[in-house]
Amino acid sequence: PKIFETPEDLPVPDRTHFYKNKFRFRYLCFKPLALVKNSYSCQRNCNFCFCTNRNGGRYACRSVDKLVDEIASLDVPAVHITDDNFLVSREYLKEFIRLVKEKDIHKKYLIYGRADFIANNEDIIKELAEIGLSLIMVGLEATNDEELDSYNKHVSLHENEECIRILSANHIFCAGLFIVHQAMTKDDFKKLYKWIASRD
Repeated sequence: PKIFETPEDLPVPDRTHFYKNKFRFRYLCFKPLALVKNSYSCQRNCNFCFCTNRNGGRYACRSVDKLVDEIASLDVPAVHITDDNFLVSREYLKEFIRLVKEKDIHKKYLIYGRADFIANNEDIIKELAEIGLSLIMVGLEATNDEELDSYNKHVSLHENEECIRILSANHIFCAGLFIVHQAMTKDDFKKLYKWIASRD
């Protein structure tokens, strides 16, 4: 049977091996890079994604102060917060920003986040960029509303476009993730390439 767990119960990671080899740990140009696990599952229900099935389908997240304390303890310049979606709550993010500033933490952050949150919360994204948010892996998934609707994504193409604009304006790398399905043709790949290239 599936057992509900909370990341609040996770022990502090033993990073002995990590620190002995930390320059081997990287993501693209971000190195050395540490991983921080902060939540389980996801509050959304996109029909292609396994993340909602994790933890018995129940979302659970650590308190902000525990997350920030762990980040503050890391002797690395870059941190990947590995939540399936870190951009869940304005209140949580505002407290994250406040504590990072209060503790005078200076690092670069990589996260996963949804395009609709980014499109509708430009002020929060700007504040996150100011404290070091450098890359967001965004599930853009498709380049038209029909395909997005078929995935139960609850995001519009307009929101995807706004997301890209906001990240670019705040100098945050947009690592766009797209679904490549079995019915795609050579022409579909060309169209996808052109769409991505035209938006830098």
